[in-house]
Amino acid sequence: MASGRSTSNSSLSLALLAAVAGLGYLNWHIWSSPQEISPLAVGVAAGNSVTAIMPDEKSLLPPQRALGEFQQTKARPLFFANRRPIDRNSPKVAAAMATPAKIDPLFPLEQLQLIGIVRTGKDKVSALIRAGSDAQGAWVGIGDQVRGWKLREVNDEIVVLESNGQRGEVKLYTAAATKVR
Repeated sequence: MASGRSTSNSSLSLALLAAVAGLGYLNWHIWSSPQEISPLAVGVAAGNSVTAIMPDEKSLLPPQRALGEFQQTKARPLFFANRRPIDRNSPKVAAAMATPAKIDPLFPLEQLQLIGIVRTGKDKVSALIRAGSDAQGAWVGIGDQVRGWKLREVNDEIVVLESNGQRGEVKLYTAAATKVR
């Protein structure tokens, strides 16, 4: 009985050894044979030139634009030591920010949702408020407006909004806002 088991083991080992040798020969043959790596061509006919399937590199690039179109990039290059944020006290920026916008309370307070609050300094605070079906929302600071409501206060989990004498609170982690008065 022991001799029958030994012959089946030796034949199995011989078969495995033959399979490994065959795979080794196949790998050596693929490795040593030259491979065609040129792009495929279409449109080869009498008188037609060969055009590649791959698009031309120039068609993949965006259209070239003049350097004059990038005023902010030229004014504040990315890797220069003197790169600074926009000066909000400059006459142009201050004039643009000074024009008050009309407060139009057409948007219901109940459709405003407080997503997050960020404190960036001792007195700087911003709130991310999403209005209705707006997927992204908007970051607003105290005094800024969102959909006709002016942001008056920002607490730890509540923002207070005001519009035409009406005040309301929007709480973090809830979908509904409440009117105060």
